[in-house]
Amino acid sequence: MTYVLVFLLAIVSFQPLRLDALYADSLDGLLHQKLKMIENQSLLEAAIAVQDISASVHSESSMQELYDLIHSLKFCSFFLTESSPNIVEIQSILGAKVYLCLLSSLENKMLYKAEKHSRALAYWKAELFYEKRDFLDKNITRWFHDASYIDTIQDAIKNLESLSAQTYTCIGVIKQTKKMLLQAPDKDSFEKTVMTVVQIHESFLDRPLGKNNLDIYSVIINTAESFYDLSKNMSSSYITCQPAHHFKRNQVAYASTVAATCACVIAYMLYKDDVHACIDGACQSVQDFWNTKVERPVVKMMNTLSGQKNNQLLDTQREEQILHALLVQGDSSAPARGADVSDVEALVDESSKYIGQATSYVGRKMDIFGLFTTQEKNSFAQGVVGVNMNEVNQQIFDGMTLEQREALRLRVAAKDSIILSYPKANLTEIFPALERSVFSPIVELQRAVNTLYEENQLMIGLVAMFPVITLSGASFFASKKAYYTSFYEPICHLMRDIEIFVNSAIGKQKSFEQEGHLSFLLWQLQKKSEILPIDYAMLMQQDIAELASDDLMYEQKFNTILRMYRTYPFLLPGAI
Repeated sequence: MTYVLVFLLAIVSFQPLRLDALYADSLDGLLHQKLKMIENQSLLEAAIAVQDISASVHSESSMQELYDLIHSLKFCSFFLTESSPNIVEIQSILGAKVYLCLLSSLENKMLYKAEKHSRALAYWKAELFYEKRDFLDKNITRWFHDASYIDTIQDAIKNLESLSAQTYTCIGVIKQTKKMLLQAPDKDSFEKTVMTVVQIHESFLDRPLGKNNLDIYSVIINTAESFYDLSKNMSSSYITCQPAHHFKRNQVAYASTVAATCACVIAYMLYKDDVHACIDGACQSVQDFWNTKVERPVVKMMNTLSGQKNNQLLDTQREEQILHALLVQGDSSAPARGADVSDVEALVDESSKYIGQATSYVGRKMDIFGLFTTQEKNSFAQGVVGVNMNEVNQQIFDGMTLEQREALRLRVAAKDSIILSYPKANLTEIFPALERSVFSPIVELQRAVNTLYEENQLMIGLVAMFPVITLSGASFFASKKAYYTSFYEPICHLMRDIEIFVNSAIGKQKSFEQEGHLSFLLWQLQKKSEILPIDYAMLMQQDIAELASDDLMYEQKFNTILRMYRTYPFLLPGAI
């Protein structure tokens, strides 16, 4: 039978193509035209039956739906009724449509069976690989398998390989014969092609399909029953070698998961308060992370970009008030004495003020370091200096402009310079001058830090968001890796299978099994390529059409596969 199929495949491969309108494409139009020609009232029921049957038959119909339709009373009564020549023409046209749809549904059915056989075969091959590893390299659950399990695996692989070969041959037969029928230009050619198709199907199924009288009804019925029986036999054979159920294969993992879940529930009941505390702490940590690393940096950067002021890094309000109080006091004090005043005159003039000024200095010193309360400092300053500190700060610090404050600072700085240059002439002003000369640079440093902080808000915000940026980048690459693994990795494995098959088919004689196997692989690639971007999806469709073409040799198809590896980034080495 194999040689007969090879010979018939050679005939199919070298049939010339017709460029004019094909008979299969005009079946619906011819059927509608013939139905309009029915004028006899007694044939209206037959016309209605034809319309119902035609509406029920389409390329997406399942094999079971067509099988039930073919064996329905309405279908049988219409085709077995002898009537006018017009009805005979309608029977021929409708039979051709049903026959083509039957072949399409059979092809889809066998493709799904081939997919199921392929998954089972891959599972058992993986099982055989794991079982043949060293004892210590195996999973602990495999330590208890005996040698009979390996024999079971090998038997299953052998049966599945035989089933897959039979399924691929069936796919190749159906695909090629359907292609022959679709290329028929007219009714006569279609009927002659049906004779060839019936011969091919008989050689494959090894049973007659009614070729003697060319009755389309008999051909349809026998074809449907024969392939339906073949499908049931394949299902029966598959049951003996199908993999175990998912839950049975992973019962250890599910049992471990249930045990771990129970342990977690028990631990939660025993340490409920601690668990809630940990959860609250984790939530608070997440909230703090969000506030410090996301929300605040973003708000500061937005304020900087919009020209608004941000909060200062250092709070210098208290130091500013103290410094200005010192500057006001220094500016309101007596002018500094220079070289024109003798030491004896300065000592006599300042002796009367020394005790009060020293006491005032101590009060201000304690005020700088914050050792007194606000009420005590105000009372002390009011009693010693005679000025209320709050009123000084309010009237002088808040009431002066920046230019006035700078002018005040320069005047006091010049006076302090003279005081420190002639300390003997300004005994009572030495300590206040020293205090202002030390405190003023501290405030200036704080101002410089705040200015630098404000000018670099964008950079500081980006630095503060660096953990978020790092985490976002890692999440992006992880999601990209997961996407490639979930969607592109199956395509890469499938391309590897196609390359192996095409490479092994080079130099061999074409057979229905080879054509069916390639059709199955390309059908899988067609389904998996639906997730590709539109540009790559369009190129993939063109490449699949080239691989499925009968005009190219397997050597040329192998070159197409090499081009695909250079075209799609996810097929490049290291892309996944």
